[in-house]
Amino acid sequence: MNSLDVVSIGSAVVDLIFKSDQFTPHTLDGEMMLCEIYGGKANVQEAALSSGGSATNTAVGFARQGLQAGVISEVGKDIQAQIIIDECMREKVDISWLIEEPEEQTGMSAVLVASDGSRSAMTFRGASHMLTPQDIPFEKLQVVPWIHLGSIGNPDLIRQIFLFCKEHNISLSWNPGKVELEEVVKNSVGDFSKACAVLCINDQEFAAVADKKAFLEEISQLLVITKGKQGGEIWKEGEKQDYVTPTVSAVCELGAGDAFMSGFVGACIKKLPLEKAIEQGVANAVSVVSHLGAKKGLLSFS
Repeated sequence: MNSLDVVSIGSAVVDLIFKSDQFTPHTLDGEMMLCEIYGGKANVQEAALSSGGSATNTAVGFARQGLQAGVISEVGKDIQAQIIIDECMREKVDISWLIEEPEEQTGMSAVLVASDGSRSAMTFRGASHMLTPQDIPFEKLQVVPWIHLGSIGNPDLIRQIFLFCKEHNISLSWNPGKVELEEVVKNSVGDFSKACAVLCINDQEFAAVADKKAFLEEISQLLVITKGKQGGEIWKEGEKQDYVTPTVSAVCELGAGDAFMSGFVGACIKKLPLEKAIEQGVANAVSVVSHLGAKKGLLSFS
């Protein structure tokens, strides 16, 4: 194993993506739904099968920027796992700490994409949400300067990683799922001050914990709230900076969040200015939504 710049911890799944002009968004109770006729069939114009999940998406994003990236996630020992392994190896992502459990099934997502790029995903998380503290090589991670943490579905392990990074002066970026964000924010006891160099959540996740905004700012040096096509905002030391995203015709919105994170955090790892980090995050997300799949459009920024 070469000396690593960053390790991504999170999910590793296989994405099966179908895009069709027969998938039409509808409004139901004020929410946009991608609904299909029960018992019906739809013709699909485009399809893709590729690796996905927060850990592999961001690790590949970092690797394409010239960073030495590794991944920690859990998979089964099946065809889906081999797809993930093969893709990571092609992208020069270190998989030495990828956990293969023969008794578990690798996670999978079925993604329906409408003609405007909007998508609905049905996810079987499988092995990707079975990480335990015993799976994390904490002793070896002490020499890694940056850890990127995606959704792992284990709030206690998340808190343990927070404290580990603080103790060993490791920079941590965190991009949680909604449920674990709520659990960590509302039930944390202890000193997590500035545990995260970057905390990134979307506007829906923020809405669920908006009353705890002071805590979010306390645990992070940079609090990033993304708002999709409307851009987003970044809070640093109590000051807000807005950013915008260009209007693009999306092919598929899958992976936009991970693409933003890998671009933004990649710039932070290289100690580039905040404006450059925003520029890279936005450019990476815009490029990814212009392709079918979560990795195809990831940029090198060379």
